[in-house]
Amino acid sequence: MTTIPHPTIVAAGVRLAREDGSVLLVRHRTGVAAGRWCVPIIDVPEEEVMESAVTRLLRDVLRLDATRIEFAETLLIPAPDGDVVVNVFDAFGWTGEPRYSDRDFDDAGWVEPAALSTIDALPELAAWLGGAAEAESDPHDALVLDLLAAREELLAAFEAIDGRSQERALDGAWAPVDVLHHVAAYEGYAMDETLRLIEQPGHRWRPFNEAQAEADRRLRARPSAAEVHDRMVRGQTETMRLLGNLMPEQFRAFGTHAERGFMTARDCIEEIARHDREHTAQLRGMRPAAF
Repeated sequence: MTTIPHPTIVAAGVRLAREDGSVLLVRHRTGVAAGRWCVPIIDVPEEEVMESAVTRLLRDVLRLDATRIEFAETLLIPAPDGDVVVNVFDAFGWTGEPRYSDRDFDDAGWVEPAALSTIDALPELAAWLGGAAEAESDPHDALVLDLLAAREELLAAFEAIDGRSQERALDGAWAPVDVLHHVAAYEGYAMDETLRLIEQPGHRWRPFNEAQAEADRRLRARPSAAEVHDRMVRGQTETMRLLGNLMPEQFRAFGTHAERGFMTARDCIEEIARHDREHTAQLRGMRPAAF
């Protein structure tokens, strides 16, 4: 069955705050925020980096220059024509007063976050700026337990296969050790994508290249059970180290995915456990062929 990609629009936004804490909000004429108050946002073409789009928004739309911009938050805004992922940046060192064209905004004004409930603001923006959203619990412990449980199931399925059969083909050209080698490679890939997503807001998630992985499996010498077990231990140790260094808000960082529309850092990490369980089923299916 063909998967139909869910359209996703990637946009950049800027939060301009004055010394009194009020934030510049505008009413966009078109787009997902049309008719509602929101921070200024602008679409980001595929070939443009996020920081460049923010600079363009400041310079060409608001007629401002900033000495520094820093990533602040990612907002996911559902829409009938495709989800909109807005990466909002804070602008620092700007001076003067924003100026804009009627082609871009219907209105603009400075609003205190505490007053957001009194205006028709974009709900996702109001929840973030006003602090209305409940603080999420730290996802670290739940993810660690899920990863450990999935890996334990995988290794149990591997050990249930007779040692003499672990290094011979039981499922087409696949041997049990090939499965573990593949799982270890996928884990490294998934964590690399997770870090890219956190470091590069709006990162376009690169799907795992199954064809390349299969070619690599066919061309290399089959590893021993001891070799793949060592690789898996080292890989999971590194994953746990990286997880321990992530802040709760980093798990919510958004990127785009060709089929799923968007993915968070947490989604990427959860994929490791899901992938483990997929191949646990494969190993269990190999067991009858070992006898």
